[in-house]
Parts: sequence; structure tokens; C-alpha cells
Amino acid sequence: MLAQEPALRQLAGRLPGYEARQGELAELAAEALQLEGRLAECLRSINPAWGAEDLRAFAGTVGERESVRRFASRFAAYDKEMELLRSERAKQERAAATAEKAASAAVARVEASAAEGRRQFAMLVPQQPSEIRALWSELRGELDRWREGQGRLASEQRAADARALAAAQMRALYRKLLAGCGLLTVALPVILWLTADAPWAAAATAAALLGLDAALARAAFRSAPPAGERRLRRGAAAFGAGDDAGPEARLGALLSRLVRHPQSAAAASRSRSGAAPSSGPVDWDEEERQLRRLMEAWQLWDQRHAALQSEAEAALSQASAARDELAAAERELARREAAFEELAGQWETWLTERKLSADLSPEAAADVFRLAEQGRDWLARLDGLAAKMAALRAENERFEQECLAYGDQATSDQAAAVLRAALSHLDGALEAKKHHDQLSAQLLPLEEEGQRLDDRLRQVLESEQALLAEAGAADGEELLRLGAAKERREALERELRQLELMLFAGLDDAKQEELEQLLRTTEESELRQRLETVEQELAQAEAWLGQLQEQRGRLLQEQESLAARCLQDDLMQQLEEQRAALRDRLDQYAVMAVCHELIGRARRVYEEERQPAVLQAASGYFAEMTGGTYRRIVMKIGTQELMAEHSELGPLESALLSRGTAEQLYLSMRLALSEAVSGQTPLPLLLDDLFVNFDEGRLVGAISVLRKVAERQQLIMMTCHEHVVRHVQNLLPEAKVVHM
Repeated sequence: MLAQEPALRQLAGRLPGYEARQGELAELAAEALQLEGRLAECLRSINPAWGAEDLRAFAGTVGERESVRRFASRFAAYDKEMELLRSERAKQERAAATAEKAASAAVARVEASAAEGRRQFAMLVPQQPSEIRALWSELRGELDRWREGQGRLASEQRAADARALAAAQMRALYRKLLAGCGLLTVALPVILWLTADAPWAAAATAAALLGLDAALARAAFRSAPPAGERRLRRGAAAFGAGDDAGPEARLGALLSRLVRHPQSAAAASRSRSGAAPSSGPVDWDEEERQLRRLMEAWQLWDQRHAALQSEAEAALSQASAARDELAAAERELARREAAFEELAGQWETWLTERKLSADLSPEAAADVFRLAEQGRDWLARLDGLAAKMAALRAENERFEQECLAYGDQATSDQAAAVLRAALSHLDGALEAKKHHDQLSAQLLPLEEEGQRLDDRLRQVLESEQALLAEAGAADGEELLRLGAAKERREALERELRQLELMLFAGLDDAKQEELEQLLRTTEESELRQRLETVEQELAQAEAWLGQLQEQRGRLLQEQESLAARCLQDDLMQQLEEQRAALRDRLDQYAVMAVCHELIGRARRVYEEERQPAVLQAASGYFAEMTGGTYRRIVMKIGTQELMAEHSELGPLESALLSRGTAEQLYLSMRLALSEAVSGQTPLPLLLDDLFVNFDEGRLVGAISVLRKVAERQQLIMMTCHEHVVRHVQNLLPEAKVVHM
């Protein structure tokens, strides 16, 4: 068994490895089982019909991945295009529906306009607008010609009436002349008869005057043309106007062709039959006015109707274009769907060639590549585990064969137990050998120690003899006495050296020689006497030194007392000087305090009573804007800074005000300056978006002030905020708002 120890130790050293391999085999088997489950799940995810060989046969190369990517990009492009086309189709459907609706509405408006025209202009005979316009143009021409004929007749009538009036006026004049001549005919011959006493002259004058009276009488009493002559003239005038009867007939005919006017139609029929009219002549001016109003209304309707027809045609064309675009979109959709069917067929062929499910999408195919790659990794790991497990099993089998060589009729799974039993037997044999070796090991040191003690004893004896010979002693006791004497000598020598150091320490060579000479030449008693004398002198010197030190302390104390008294005098002197300076400063302070109070009073008087008119006006505006929180605006004398006087806190610098309050102050100053600059002639005030930093209360206060300012001068405010406009409209209802 001891001869087989190396082999057993080697096997024992390999036993943990064997056991570790056994555990590793178990772990590898569990891992392989887990990997097989994952691989099976992966294969089911790829294709339930797939096996491990199919997975190994699946290449999954970069080219196939690129093909899947291209298919995916093409499918994605198709989805985007179809989404865009469907969106465009929906948009075109909405546009077509809107266009159809607009066209239907336009057609309905045209039909309603036509019905309205037929109802409103039912008296018009022609049905076509071109005929109506032609007849109306011809009728206006005939009316113009008739108006020209009527004008000529009226001018001729006015000329005849003028001539008749002139004749009547001449007859009246002749009658007046006849009356005057009659008076002369009676009075002048009598006067000549009586005054001239010339009967023949009186008779001749009377005859001449009678002739003149006869001529005047013929001219004065010439009657107007007889009724027959007037009828002839009227007949001639009527005959002369017979050429103008044609236009009236044509007017009647045209009017009857244009409108269904009962009166004009009857007049036209009587004119054509030659019968006398049953009523008065037609008032063609009134007829023209009525016709003009009718035709103007018809023309307006015709224009609106034409515009509606144009709109209807445009709407119909737009609807047709929308239908065409929709049909084109449908054709494009059909073409894209056919291309997609072809692409889907190519994709199914690609999947079938690789034994993949035909229901996979390109995105799922990308997952298949990932799963296949993962499955191949698992297959590789399984193959690696199988190879490793085979190697471990082979190694364990060799170990078991070597272990079973130390046992009888044992199986491979009992190899470890056989090895442990052999190792136990080996340990027992080794323990016995170890005990034997320990006893052997203990005997050898004891022998060596005895030999070493013998050698030491021999060396000690030799050393003793050498020491006795060297010291000249007969035995060991004498040697000990000699050793003690030597030690005493060495101690005395050390003490002598210490005393020498004490005596000669700090002395130079001369002093040292002198001291040595003294010690050699002087007796011990004399030295003791000298020592006592010196000690007495030293005591006296120390006493004197103590006295001197005491005296020095008293002097120092006296010196300190004197110094303290001098310092106190200095301090008292300084105190008096400070008191004198303080009295001077008190006088100066009294003067300065009085001056400060007087200046403050003058300043307050100035600020309260002598402020400029601008500040007074601004103070009023500011107080009203703030609702009395701030009473007025004052200007600080010297620095010329504006300050707002708070009703409770007093004057505050503008830098301490909030942004909104500061802008209220500046707006008040601006309004006051505008009032001061305007003078007698108010100038417009331009305000550009002042209320950005105003809250509700500040805005209302500012607008209330601006309402008063607007009473004396024009205000132009610009803003982009609706709430400002609302407040202005509420507080200034007379303000004009212009939206730009």
C-alpha cells in the first residue's frame, strides 16, 4: 500500500476534479436541457415545422437581410403612398362633393333666377334676351325720332303763338292810338277854330285827323282769322304732321311686340284698323319712363342671371374637373394595388423558398433573422456543451478505471468510494509510519544533544584552565577574588574621572594647572578652611544680592507709580482738551441744527407752495390715478429727483416705487407737460401702448384721468391688447376705435 502511495495520492488529487467534473456534467446537462427548450421555443416561433437541421440550413446572410430590408422599405413606401393616395382621394372626394354641391346650388340659383325673371317680367313678349335687347334698342330709336318730331311741332306752335300774341299787342296799341287821335280830331280843330279864326285850316286838320283815325280804326279793329281759316290752318298743321303719325304707329307696333301692354296694344290695333280712338292720345313720355324702369330692372336681372349662369358653368366645370381628378386617383390607387399584389407575390415566393410562413411580414422576417441567429447561437452552444460533456465523460471514465483497479468487483459509480477506501488504508499505514518516524526523529536529537553537552563541558574545562593560568590563581575561589578586586578598581577609576570633570569643568588649561597645583601643595584641612571662608563670603554676597534685588523692586514700583501719575495727568489733560473740543462742536452743532431746521422749513414751504405748475398738475393726475394712495409729486432740491409723497409713508424716491406706480408717475408728468406746452392751442397727444405694466386698478385710474384730458385735447392711443380696448370703450364710450 505504501508502494502505491504516489499513484493513490495522484488519484486523490484528481478526485476533486472528478467530483467537479461530475457536478459540471450535471450543470451542463441542465444547461443543455434548458437550451434545448429555448431552441424548441425559438423554432416554434420561426416555424412550427422547422427542426434543428432547417435552422442550420437557414443562411440568414447579409444579402438576405438586405432583401428583407428592401422588401420592408418597398412595403413601407407602398403604405405611405397608399396613405397619401387615400388621403388625396378623400380630399378629392370632399372636393368633388363640395363642387357637386356648389354646382347644384349654382344651377338651383340659375333656375330660381330664371323663374323670378319669368314671374317679374311676364309682360315681355320675346323670350330670348337678344330679341328683347334688339326690340328695346329699336323702340328707343323710334322714341328718339318721335321726340324729335314732337319737338319740331312744339317749336312751330310756339312760333305761331308768338305771332298771334304780337298781333294782339299791335291791335291794343292801335286802339290806344285811335283813342288819342280821336281826342285830337275833336280838340285840335276846335282849338284852331277858336284861336286862329281859320276855318279852312281847322277843317283841313280835322280831315287829316279823320283820315288818320280811319286808318288806325282799320288796324285796331281788324278781326282775327275766321274759324274756318283756323280750321284750315289746323287741318294744314294736322296734315303737315301727318308725316309724324307714322312714328307713333311704329311705336305702338314695337311696344306691342315688346310688352303685353293692354292700352298700347289696343291703340296699335285701332291704328291698324283706321278706327277713331276711343280715348285720348297715348302719353309716350310716361310710356317711355315706365319702359325705361322696366328695362333697367330687366337689364339688372339679366346681368345677375348671366353672372349666375357663369358661376353655374364654372361650378359645373369645377365639379367635372373634381370628378376627373377623383377618377384619376382611383385609377392610380388601382395601379398601386396591382403593383402591391405583384410585390406581395414576390415576397411570398421568397418566404416559400426559405421554408418560412407565407403570413410573415418583412418586419417579422427581420425578427426571424434575429431568432435564427439566436437559435444558431444556442445550437452552437449545445454542440459545444455536447463536446465538453463528452470530454468530461471520457476523463471521468479513465479516472474511474484507474480507481476501480484498487477494488474488487465494483461498478463505475463506486469508483470514488473505492478510492476513498484505498486512501483510508493508506492513511492508516502512513500514520503508523509517521509514528515510527517520530520516535526515530526524537532519538536522534537526544543523541546529538548529549554529544553537544559533552563538547560544551570539555570547552568549559579548557576555558577554566586558561583563565586560571592567565590570572595566576591556584583555584576558582582565588580567581573570583581577583575578579571582584578588578571590578572595584574600575568603579573607582570611573568615580575619579567624574570628580575630575566636576573640578575642572569650565576651566582653561592655566586654571586647571593652578588648581592641580593647589590640590597637590595644600592640605585637606587648609582646603576645608578655605572652603568655609568662601562659603561665608558667598552667603554674604547672596544676602547683599537679595538686598539689592529688594531695593531694585522698590525702585521699579516707585517708577511705575510715578509713570501712572504722569499718565493720569496726561489723560486728564486730554480729557480737558476733548471737553473743550466738544463744547466747540456743540456750538457748531447748535448752529448747524438751526440751519438744518430752517432749510428744511424753507424746503417744505417750497415743495408745498412754490412747486411749478407742471408738478401741481402732475400731482393732481397722480393722486387721481392712485386713488389717493399718493398725494402729490415733489422735486428734491439739489438733485432735482422726482419723489412721490405717500399718504402714510411720506416722500419716497422714484427708485423705490413699483414698476406700475413709477409708470403712473411718469404718465402724470407727461400729461402735465403736454398741458403746459399746449397753452391756448391744445395739441394732440400720442400714447403708444402705455398700459403694459398696469394692473386692473391702475388701468381704470389712468383711463379715468385720460377721460378728463380728452375733454381739452385730442388723444391718440395705440395698443395691441384687447382688455385695454374694452376698458377704453367702457370708460370712454365716445372714443372711436380703429382696427388696423
